[in-house]
Amino acid sequence: MSRAIRFEDEAEQEYRAAARWYDDQRVGLGTEFLDAVDATLAHIVRFPRAGVFVPRVPAVAHDRRKPGYWKSRL
Repeated sequence: MSRAIRFEDEAEQEYRAAARWYDDQRVGLGTEFLDAVDATLAHIVRFPRAGVFVPRVPAVAHDRRKPGYWKSRL
């Protein structure tokens, strides 16, 4: 049985904004960020029993900026 991971709308916007921000810092860094997130999501799908599977991503957050702001989305 295949499981897909979906982004909540706000998380999708944050994901794309983060990629743009990283690309503004250095050309190509945004793509590296997207690739890293994609690899992590693929790992989660491949090994769903490694933790608690949650089918949706509620937020894409920098852990030093506005910590915990996303918790209300759970």
